[in-house]
Amino acid sequence: WVLIAVVLLVVVVLALPFLLPTSVYKEQIIEQTRLATGRTLTIDGDLNISVWPALGVEVHKVRFANTEGAAEADMAAMDSLVVGAELWPLLSGALKVTEIRLVNPVINLEIDKQGRGNWLFEPQGGPPPAAGDQPAAAPPASATSSADFSFRDVTLSGGVLTYRDQRDGTSQRVEAINANVKLPSLDEAMAFDGGLTWNNEAITIATTVANPRALSLGGKSALTAKIEGEVMNAA
Repeated sequence: WVLIAVVLLVVVVLALPFLLPTSVYKEQIIEQTRLATGRTLTIDGDLNISVWPALGVEVHKVRFANTEGAAEADMAAMDSLVVGAELWPLLSGALKVTEIRLVNPVINLEIDKQGRGNWLFEPQGGPPPAAGDQPAAAPPASATSSADFSFRDVTLSGGVLTYRDQRDGTSQRVEAINANVKLPSLDEAMAFDGGLTWNNEAITIATTVANPRALSLGGKSALTAKIEGEVMNAA
């Protein structure tokens, strides 16, 4: 009977995404984003869910609202976003992401005239920090989260990144970002390998961060990088 109960539980877990309408998941994702950031997430396209062989969510036509008064209406927009994670580690409290794919993302970073970046969010239930406020102290190096985090493969294709500073009118645009990132675990090296176009010049970048966990806790890590292109060659 115990075995039967376990099998039934597994069947329910696997079948649940197919029994509930995808609109339910859309609404949950949108609401949780609003609570975490104070901004609107819009999913204009379809949302697909799979649970085997990995738990996965794929959404299309995604837009994330910018701050009021920003040059662009959206801080980020992309044609599609895919996030996959291993199911069984997730049930035990460990998040092991199998893949993250961003297709044609456009990310707009901007600093307003008061010096506040649009990447500073206002979670619901608390006021936003003032521009001159000191950041919260980093947790001690010995601190660890209850759930570990890793991902095997993150790919970004056809990306565009813009940067504006309203204080002095600075503006930069990076295009054709195609990159791959691997992070086996927070205690193993993270690798970034990809290319981009800046000022109409193609640049390739290969970077390795030795200690991702230290960085995530506000500490330091060794880093190696190689940048190659007509405009710059550095290591």
